Amino acid sequence: MVAAIVNDGGTIRLASLDALPGSLATDPVEVELVAADIQPKDRQTARGEMRLPLPPFFVAGSQAVGRLEDGSLVFVRGSIDAAGGLRDGVYAQRFLAERHWLIPLPDALDPVLAAAGTASLADALYALHDVGRLAPGETVLVLGSTSGVGAAAVSAALAAGHRVIAATRDPSGIAPREGLVVSGYDDLPATVRAATDGHGADVTVDNVGGALTALGLRSAARRGRHLLVGYLAGRALELTTMDLIPTEVALTGVNSGSVPRDRQRELTAEALELLRSGAHAPGQVTVLPLAQGVDALLIDGPGRTVLLGDAYSCLDGTA
Repeated sequence: MVAAIVNDGGTIRLASLDALPGSLATDPVEVELVAADIQPKDRQTARGEMRLPLPPFFVAGSQAVGRLEDGSLVFVRGSIDAAGGLRDGVYAQRFLAERHWLIPLPDALDPVLAAAGTASLADALYALHDVGRLAPGETVLVLGSTSGVGAAAVSAALAAGHRVIAATRDPSGIAPREGLVVSGYDDLPATVRAATDGHGADVTVDNVGGALTALGLRSAARRGRHLLVGYLAGRALELTTMDLIPTEVALTGVNSGSVPRDRQRELTAEALELLRSGAHAPGQVTVLPLAQGVDALLIDGPGRTVLLGDAYSCLDGTA
């Protein structure tokens, strides 16, 4: 019997299964759950907000760290994954995963840290490099730099040696780091130009949207690239044509779910290595047993939430 969090006819609940979830895997490998992060799309699924026709009985959970039969630890993706289709997820004590998605966990990397930080880092890397085409010596501006992909973009750009301007409502909440300029949103364009000798930001990672998108556009260098990766302020943008035309800045939406499978795997492996090196930490992480995951899915909380499987307590050096 496998305890799991399932969508049962539109209701999210804890259930026991007669068989391992993951029957749609074409090359299945049995995995024991160690730690699974709750992603925004997991919460949206639980609330019925995802615009996907879900099966009537469907195991949720889009990513996790798991343990294989030989004791090795791997990162694995699960259910709602545009690169691999809709299939059973990882919120179960044991599940079947696609062999293609078993990425070895670097030595000495905490499974909880890997579960909580990998997806945001992989999304940030995709935005910066694949969409933003970030080049050596360029400056990165990050809007919404203390949460999710924004914080990950700050770390990824700094690790690659770029000058980064982190914009946030509370600058005091960001620790100083070499190469980092921290700014509030008041008079942001002037602050960015002062920090770049009048040049402006070459690439902007925008995790907020709303009225702040216009501020980011006005902070851009000539022919800069403004990447819209999130909409914490809502889905409507507040801007005019004059926020785009004078500097010929490009405004581009970023959809990491459209990345081909092989590239997703590469980005995930790079994110895991950045976490192992200490270049990024996901901030506040709440840890709960899998059995408490139903409430955690339905209720937003601060920071990240990671659900622990029974296999976590069997790891060497863990409680």
